[in-house]
Amino acid sequence: MARAPKSLEHLERKLSEAQRQIKRLRAAQRRRETADEELRQINQLLTESRRRAVKAQEDVRQLVAERLHGRVQNRLLVALRRLRMAQEQLAADHAPVSEDLVQAAAIVESICNDDLRDLTRQLHPAMIRIGLLPSLRSLADSFADSFQANVECYARSPATRTIAGVGLDKDLRLAIFRIVEAALSNVQKHAQARGAEVVVDMPSEDTVSVSIRDDGKGFDPYARPAGVGILSMDDYCNAQGGNLRVESKKGEGTQVLATFPIQWRDEPPDLAPVQAPEPVAQPPGLTRLLVADDIPEYCNLIKETFVATAGFEVVGEANDGREAVDLAAKLAPDVVLLDVEMPRLRGTEAAPLIRTGSPSAIVFLMSAYEQDEYHAVAREVGAHGYIAKKYLTPDRLRQELERLG
Repeated sequence: MARAPKSLEHLERKLSEAQRQIKRLRAAQRRRETADEELRQINQLLTESRRRAVKAQEDVRQLVAERLHGRVQNRLLVALRRLRMAQEQLAADHAPVSEDLVQAAAIVESICNDDLRDLTRQLHPAMIRIGLLPSLRSLADSFADSFQANVECYARSPATRTIAGVGLDKDLRLAIFRIVEAALSNVQKHAQARGAEVVVDMPSEDTVSVSIRDDGKGFDPYARPAGVGILSMDDYCNAQGGNLRVESKKGEGTQVLATFPIQWRDEPPDLAPVQAPEPVAQPPGLTRLLVADDIPEYCNLIKETFVATAGFEVVGEANDGREAVDLAAKLAPDVVLLDVEMPRLRGTEAAPLIRTGSPSAIVFLMSAYEQDEYHAVAREVGAHGYIAKKYLTPDRLRQELERLG
């Protein structure tokens, strides 16, 4: 009985120590939760900073590319066409054609076809506004001299097919493009590969992925720090809330896999396919043209060229896509020539509206670019065809109308 108080006192000390320990653990837990929250906020700020940095960089690159394409390249095309017209006029008058004139035309053509096209594509891929898959295939073609790159989109559902076009948010499309661009550049520089495969997929209803796999020599990803290419891919991936994984083994090639939460373009796109236009007969008599282009010099050139040619009449001129839709409904032209890139509404957006409001009109898309993908894009939006501006002449338009007839 005498030892009971001591035992009770011992238990009280143990209980008091346990209570103090619990308080310390709770305080440590609160500090950890606070640190975790601060780390989460820091990561969130870092992600947002990377997103803003990527977007600011892309905005500048897009602005410069659009200025080069929209103003410089189109004006050079006008200059080239006028040089060709001068040569044709001299030949028609049986006058000697100056070698300087021929060389000047060749230089302007080379600047348009090679220098400016490559520069604008490197700055900002114009095809990204047409569709993800066309832009990736155009990119893959640019590596054809080094290796064969195939681009596929697994179309298991209408929604999966939509990601191949413009269904995804533009910034997400651009991030996927930049990751593929950096990965294929690494294949070209380091892999010694014969081929590469690019696959766009939807692993689930709310995620989209892109895989780039090559058959090159591979490497040990843990043997050296990530290079500029991988860091760039990681930046673009993180800016869109995605996850990047790089897997490689020596002698077994490399795979880059980026997975993103899906971000639709404003709202989930209409999955109903655009009805392809029915073949139409060439209009009898004068062919009435509506020209839509935001470059005044090009509109003037088209008017001069076609007005001076028997069988054509230019009845209207629009400087943006919205005006083209309105004028087509008002003037009922036989043929509408739509520039692909215009303010307010792009040509690809105006074409189906014109086809709906003016079903008898024959609609052609046109652009300074010559990529084959634009022909497929024209069909997808309900236009009757695509003509590169370099080749848009009365004779070429007649050939296209005869083809449709």
